[in-house]
Amino acid sequence: MIFNSLDSEHKDLVRQGKIVRGMSKPAVFLAMGHPDSKTSGVQHGKSFDRWHYNILIPVYSHYYAPYYRYGYGPYGCRGGYYGLGYQTSVHYVPLQGSTVEFNKGKVTDWSVVNGRFQ
Repeated sequence: MIFNSLDSEHKDLVRQGKIVRGMSKPAVFLAMGHPDSKTSGVQHGKSFDRWHYNILIPVYSHYYAPYYRYGYGPYGCRGGYYGLGYQTSVHYVPLQGSTVEFNKGKVTDWSVVNGRFQ
């Protein structure tokens, strides 16, 4: 329904996940998904809405941890402590990736980190 109401240029951009100036909020939503946060305000005497999209940055941690080994031997189940092992852990930290600014429901400006804008 929303997609069918877009002009052909905006349909092509939505399919590619890209946006341009003058694009409507519903078209941006179709192209980029739900924003992680939104802000509204007044800047230079004009009201605006701003949508924020986060990216996830991997953070790697390395540490030593005990490891255990279990198995069956000739006398039944055996297990025990076998020393320290070097392990890696990955956590993802959200960072602001891109913002899209709207005035009167149309894209007026943006900042980019991930290259989805034209």
